Amino acid sequence: TLVAAHLNSAKLDDLGPALVDLSYSQAEEKVLAIAAKIEKADTSDNLCAWAVYVRLSGPLQSLPLESAAYQSAKAEMQSHLAKCNDPRLVDTYNSNVGVREAFALGAMAPDIVGTDLDGVDFKLSDYRGKVIFLDFWGHW
Repeated sequence: TLVAAHLNSAKLDDLGPALVDLSYSQAEEKVLAIAAKIEKADTSDNLCAWAVYVRLSGPLQSLPLESAAYQSAKAEMQSHLAKCNDPRLVDTYNSNVGVREAFALGAMAPDIVGTDLDGVDFKLSDYRGKVIFLDFWGHW
């Protein structure tokens, strides 16, 4: 109803983050249709950027990182981010895409520093090229 009757309202900008949450209560096709209407109307850079994020979030989460399709989706999203001024969208994009790229299969693990059970200091990079098992635990 909001998209059908109030698409040109500046107040609709505030609902940009809610577009992402629609997938919890609506079928993917319906959410993508709503995003497409918002993109087509091109009423505000912020709302349009949220709609583009909704459309591209699936490909950005599932396509192989090295694929041309992934790189194209990433470039398209970044061009919309450059036009909008919604820090929530920038944070959402950076956390989702950044985490995926940082922790993708084959990605370099952060260099964890610690002390082993014998009290000897080590770095994860000391074991580069070897298969290791890390067990993180706490007693708090």
